[in-house]
Amino acid sequence: MVMIGVSLSLLFTNKAVSMPVMLGLILLVGTVVNNSIMLIDFIIRARRDGKPRFEAIIDSVRIRFRPIMMTAMSQLAGMFPLATGMALGSERFAPLATAVIGGILTATLSTMIVVPVVYTLFDDLSQHKDPYLQYRKIVI
Repeated sequence: MVMIGVSLSLLFTNKAVSMPVMLGLILLVGTVVNNSIMLIDFIIRARRDGKPRFEAIIDSVRIRFRPIMMTAMSQLAGMFPLATGMALGSERFAPLATAVIGGILTATLSTMIVVPVVYTLFDDLSQHKDPYLQYRKIVI
């Protein structure tokens, strides 16, 4: 999810992949993974409390939406002066800021959609029982 936004932002601004862009990727991956883990944790807690899956997902997304958006907006606000060249010496780290802005925009919005969908798919797979499993022999 992050790579789509980073690639598009670097393409649109005509900036090359460099070491600061790689640092921005590390920052983005940490943030997006943390947001995803918190969202999944809220879903699991709600399911453990007895809520149905759909209701647990909706409630978790509703509860975590504001903190996730606050994190994204603070990163955008912090990187904007650097990306636009308003900061002193910003030409060196402008690709980092551009990568972070593009990546956080796409990843934050898709995290709220993709993570619940993937959770639902894995939950469906874990509920699936193979009727022929008892007839298979494991050979060691």
